[in-house]
Amino acid sequence: MNMFVSTAATAAAPAVAAPITSARVEIDNRAIFARVEEIIDVLRTRCVCEGWKIDEDGASRALAYFRRHVQGPAFKDEDEDTAALYQAQEFFRSHGQNLDWIHDGNPGGMICTLAKHSQRASVLTADQANADPILAVIEADKAARAVTVAAVGRYSEFERELQANGRLREKARRKDERRQEKEIEAAINQATVAEADTACALLNIRPTTLAGVIALLGHARDYDIDGICWPDRLVDSDWRAGRSAKFGDART
Repeated sequence: MNMFVSTAATAAAPAVAAPITSARVEIDNRAIFARVEEIIDVLRTRCVCEGWKIDEDGASRALAYFRRHVQGPAFKDEDEDTAALYQAQEFFRSHGQNLDWIHDGNPGGMICTLAKHSQRASVLTADQANADPILAVIEADKAARAVTVAAVGRYSEFERELQANGRLREKARRKDERRQEKEIEAAINQATVAEADTACALLNIRPTTLAGVIALLGHARDYDIDGICWPDRLVDSDWRAGRSAKFGDART
Protein backbone atom coordinates (compact mmCIF):
# COMPACT_ATOMS: atom_id res chain seq x y z
CA MET A 1 0.00 0.00 0.00
CA ASN A 2 1.40 3.40 -1.01
CA MET A 3 1.97 6.01 1.66
CA PHE A 4 0.36 8.60 -0.60
CA VAL A 5 -3.03 7.31 -1.69
CA SER A 6 -3.77 8.01 -5.35
CA THR A 7 -6.91 9.89 -6.27
CA ALA A 8 -7.54 7.46 -9.12
CA ALA A 9 -7.52 4.52 -6.72
CA THR A 10 -9.87 6.31 -4.35
CA ALA A 11 -12.30 7.15 -7.13
CA ALA A 12 -12.28 3.59 -8.49
CA ALA A 13 -12.83 1.91 -5.13
CA PRO A 14 -16.35 0.47 -4.60
CA ALA A 15 -18.50 1.93 -1.86
CA VAL A 16 -18.38 -0.24 1.26
CA ALA A 17 -20.43 0.30 4.40
CA ALA A 18 -17.91 1.00 7.16
CA PRO A 19 -18.54 0.48 10.88
CA ILE A 20 -19.80 3.61 12.57
CA THR A 21 -16.76 3.61 14.86
CA SER A 22 -14.17 3.65 12.07
CA ALA A 23 -12.30 6.90 11.51
CA ARG A 24 -12.06 8.27 8.01
CA VAL A 25 -8.53 8.97 6.87
CA GLU A 26 -8.30 12.47 5.47
CA ILE A 27 -5.39 13.39 3.22
CA ASP A 28 -4.59 17.07 3.18
CA ASN A 29 -3.14 17.34 -0.30
CA ARG A 30 -2.73 21.12 -0.04
CA ALA A 31 -0.65 20.80 3.12
CA ILE A 32 1.42 18.02 1.56
CA PHE A 33 2.06 20.14 -1.54
CA ALA A 34 3.06 23.11 0.63
CA ARG A 35 5.60 20.98 2.50
CA VAL A 36 6.97 19.60 -0.77
CA GLU A 37 7.38 23.15 -2.10
CA GLU A 38 9.17 24.17 1.09
CA ILE A 39 11.56 21.21 0.91
CA ILE A 40 12.47 21.89 -2.69
CA ASP A 41 12.92 25.61 -2.07
CA VAL A 42 15.31 24.92 0.81
CA LEU A 43 17.26 22.34 -1.19
CA ARG A 44 17.54 24.77 -4.07
CA THR A 45 18.59 27.84 -2.09
CA ARG A 46 20.69 26.52 0.79
CA CYS A 47 24.27 25.27 0.85
CA VAL A 48 23.91 21.65 2.00
CA CYS A 49 27.55 20.76 1.34
CA GLU A 50 30.41 21.79 -0.91
CA GLY A 51 29.39 21.38 -4.52
CA TRP A 52 25.72 20.79 -3.63
CA LYS A 53 23.22 20.86 -6.47
CA ILE A 54 19.63 19.67 -6.35
CA ASP A 55 18.35 17.21 -8.95
CA GLU A 56 16.14 19.67 -10.81
CA ASP A 57 14.50 17.04 -13.00
CA GLY A 58 13.56 14.99 -9.95
CA ALA A 59 12.33 18.08 -8.14
CA SER A 60 10.14 19.03 -11.09
CA ARG A 61 8.62 15.55 -11.21
CA ALA A 62 7.90 15.62 -7.47
CA LEU A 63 6.30 19.06 -7.67
CA ALA A 64 4.25 18.06 -10.70
CA TYR A 65 2.91 14.98 -8.96
CA PHE A 66 1.68 16.74 -5.84
CA ARG A 67 0.48 19.78 -7.79
CA ARG A 68 -1.84 17.53 -9.79
CA HIS A 69 -3.38 16.25 -6.54
CA VAL A 70 -4.25 19.86 -5.69
CA GLN A 71 -4.80 21.64 -8.98
CA GLY A 72 -5.46 18.78 -11.39
CA PRO A 73 -5.79 17.35 -13.90
CA ALA A 74 -6.54 14.02 -12.25
CA PHE A 75 -4.50 10.98 -13.23
CA LYS A 76 -6.25 8.79 -15.76
CA ASP A 77 -5.87 5.64 -13.64
CA GLU A 78 -4.06 4.19 -10.62
CA ASP A 79 -1.15 2.92 -12.70
CA GLU A 80 -0.31 6.41 -13.97
CA ASP A 81 -0.67 7.82 -10.45
CA THR A 82 1.54 5.12 -8.93
CA ALA A 83 4.27 5.52 -11.55
CA ALA A 84 4.42 9.27 -10.90
CA LEU A 85 4.38 8.66 -7.14
CA TYR A 86 7.39 6.35 -7.33
CA GLN A 87 9.34 9.02 -9.20
CA ALA A 88 8.49 11.57 -6.52
CA GLN A 89 9.46 9.19 -3.73
CA GLU A 90 12.77 8.44 -5.45
CA PHE A 91 13.56 12.16 -5.42
CA PHE A 92 12.86 12.36 -1.68
CA ARG A 93 14.86 9.20 -1.01
CA SER A 94 17.89 10.36 -2.99
CA HIS A 95 17.83 13.70 -1.16
CA GLY A 96 17.40 12.20 2.31
CA GLN A 97 13.93 13.60 3.02
CA ASN A 98 11.46 12.27 5.56
CA LEU A 99 8.17 10.97 4.15
CA ASP A 100 6.40 11.10 7.52
CA TRP A 101 6.83 14.85 7.61
CA ILE A 102 5.85 15.28 3.96
CA HIS A 103 2.69 13.22 4.26
CA ASP A 104 1.55 13.82 7.85
CA GLY A 105 3.50 16.86 9.00
CA ASN A 106 5.11 14.59 11.63
CA PRO A 107 8.66 15.82 12.39
CA GLY A 108 9.61 12.79 14.52
CA GLY A 109 11.71 11.13 11.83
CA MET A 110 13.66 14.31 11.10
CA ILE A 111 14.28 14.90 14.82
CA CYS A 112 15.60 11.37 15.31
CA THR A 113 17.77 11.52 12.18
CA LEU A 114 19.42 14.73 13.35
CA ALA A 115 19.85 13.29 16.84
CA LYS A 116 21.57 10.22 15.36
CA HIS A 117 24.28 12.49 13.94
CA SER A 118 24.59 14.65 17.04
CA GLN A 119 27.54 14.98 19.40
CA ARG A 120 25.53 13.16 22.06
CA ALA A 121 24.98 10.16 19.80
CA SER A 122 28.68 10.08 18.91
CA VAL A 123 29.65 10.04 22.58
CA LEU A 124 27.18 7.27 23.40
CA THR A 125 28.29 5.21 20.40
CA ALA A 126 31.91 5.54 21.42
CA ASP A 127 31.07 4.63 25.01
CA GLN A 128 29.21 1.55 23.83
CA ALA A 129 32.14 0.47 21.66
CA ASN A 130 34.57 0.98 24.52
CA ALA A 131 32.30 -0.60 27.12
CA ASP A 132 33.11 -4.17 26.17
CA PRO A 133 36.17 -5.25 24.17
CA ILE A 134 34.38 -8.34 22.86
CA LEU A 135 32.16 -6.20 20.60
CA ALA A 136 35.05 -5.06 18.41
CA VAL A 137 36.39 -8.62 18.21
CA ILE A 138 33.00 -9.91 17.10
CA GLU A 139 32.90 -7.34 14.32
CA ALA A 140 36.43 -8.31 13.25
CA ASP A 141 35.40 -11.97 13.15
CA LYS A 142 32.36 -11.13 11.03
CA ALA A 143 34.55 -9.19 8.60
CA ALA A 144 37.06 -12.05 8.38
CA ARG A 145 34.23 -14.51 7.75
CA ALA A 146 32.92 -12.33 4.93
CA VAL A 147 36.34 -12.39 3.24
CA THR A 148 36.43 -16.20 3.46
CA VAL A 149 32.93 -16.54 2.03
CA ALA A 150 33.84 -14.23 -0.85
CA ALA A 151 37.00 -16.21 -1.62
CA VAL A 152 35.14 -19.53 -1.59
CA GLY A 153 32.45 -18.00 -3.77
CA ARG A 154 35.09 -16.93 -6.23
CA TYR A 155 36.30 -20.54 -6.47
CA SER A 156 32.75 -21.80 -7.01
CA GLU A 157 32.30 -19.31 -9.84
CA PHE A 158 35.63 -20.41 -11.30
CA GLU A 159 34.48 -24.05 -11.31
CA ARG A 160 31.19 -23.13 -12.96
CA GLU A 161 33.10 -21.38 -15.73
CA LEU A 162 35.32 -24.42 -16.20
CA GLN A 163 32.31 -26.71 -16.39
CA ALA A 164 30.58 -24.46 -18.89
CA ASN A 165 33.70 -24.54 -21.08
CA GLY A 166 34.15 -28.29 -20.74
CA ARG A 167 37.41 -28.00 -18.80
CA LEU A 168 36.39 -29.06 -15.29
CA ARG A 169 38.89 -31.95 -15.35
CA GLU A 170 42.32 -30.73 -14.29
CA LYS A 171 44.10 -32.21 -17.32
CA ALA A 172 41.80 -30.28 -19.66
CA ARG A 173 42.56 -26.87 -18.15
CA ARG A 174 44.66 -24.22 -19.81
CA LYS A 175 47.81 -22.86 -18.24
CA ASP A 176 46.20 -19.56 -17.25
CA GLU A 177 43.31 -21.46 -15.62
CA ARG A 178 45.71 -23.51 -13.52
CA ARG A 179 47.43 -20.31 -12.44
CA GLN A 180 44.07 -18.72 -11.62
CA GLU A 181 43.10 -21.73 -9.54
CA LYS A 182 46.30 -21.49 -7.51
CA GLU A 183 45.69 -17.79 -6.88
CA ILE A 184 42.14 -18.44 -5.69
CA GLU A 185 43.26 -21.30 -3.45
CA ALA A 186 45.96 -19.07 -1.95
CA ALA A 187 43.36 -16.39 -1.25
CA ILE A 188 41.09 -18.95 0.42
CA ASN A 189 43.96 -20.20 2.56
CA GLN A 190 44.93 -16.67 3.59
CA ALA A 191 41.32 -15.85 4.43
CA THR A 192 40.78 -18.98 6.51
CA VAL A 193 43.95 -18.34 8.49
CA ALA A 194 42.86 -14.79 9.23
CA GLU A 195 39.41 -16.06 10.19
CA ALA A 196 40.94 -18.60 12.56
CA ASP A 197 42.91 -15.79 14.20
CA THR A 198 39.79 -13.72 14.86
CA ALA A 199 37.95 -16.80 16.15
CA CYS A 200 40.81 -17.46 18.57
CA ALA A 201 40.59 -13.85 19.72
CA LEU A 202 36.97 -14.52 20.67
CA LEU A 203 38.21 -17.28 22.97
CA ASN A 204 40.89 -15.12 24.56
CA ILE A 205 38.76 -12.05 25.35
CA ARG A 206 36.03 -12.27 27.94
CA PRO A 207 32.91 -10.10 27.69
CA THR A 208 32.74 -7.47 30.43
CA THR A 209 29.07 -6.55 30.05
CA LEU A 210 25.78 -8.39 29.69
CA ALA A 211 25.39 -6.83 26.25
CA GLY A 212 28.75 -8.33 25.31
CA VAL A 213 27.71 -11.79 26.52
CA ILE A 214 24.48 -11.61 24.54
CA ALA A 215 26.32 -10.39 21.44
CA LEU A 216 28.87 -13.21 21.69
CA LEU A 217 26.21 -15.89 22.15
CA GLY A 218 24.23 -14.50 19.24
CA HIS A 219 27.34 -14.45 17.07
CA ALA A 220 28.17 -18.06 17.98
CA ARG A 221 24.61 -19.11 17.18
CA ASP A 222 24.52 -17.38 13.80
CA TYR A 223 28.05 -18.31 12.82
CA ASP A 224 28.47 -21.95 13.85
CA ILE A 225 25.33 -23.50 12.39
CA ASP A 226 26.78 -26.92 11.55
CA GLY A 227 29.31 -27.19 14.37
CA ILE A 228 32.42 -27.20 12.18
CA CYS A 229 33.17 -23.52 11.77
CA TRP A 230 35.15 -22.87 14.94
CA PRO A 231 38.88 -23.64 14.96
CA ASP A 232 39.84 -27.12 16.17
CA ARG A 233 42.99 -28.89 17.40
CA LEU A 234 44.47 -25.81 19.02
CA VAL A 235 47.56 -25.91 21.23
CA ASP A 236 47.60 -24.17 24.58
CA SER A 237 51.03 -23.37 25.98
CA ASP A 238 50.08 -24.48 29.49
CA TRP A 239 47.62 -27.23 28.58
CA ARG A 240 47.74 -30.33 26.45
CA ALA A 241 47.09 -30.16 22.73
CA GLY A 242 44.17 -31.64 20.92
CA ARG A 243 41.20 -30.08 22.69
CA SER A 244 38.50 -28.62 20.50
CA ALA A 245 38.31 -24.86 20.96
CA LYS A 246 34.61 -24.74 20.34
CA PHE A 247 33.94 -26.69 23.51
CA GLY A 248 36.19 -24.43 25.59
CA ASP A 249 38.37 -25.32 28.55
CA ALA A 250 36.77 -26.64 31.70
CA ARG A 251 39.13 -24.51 33.79
CA THR A 252 37.92 -21.18 32.32
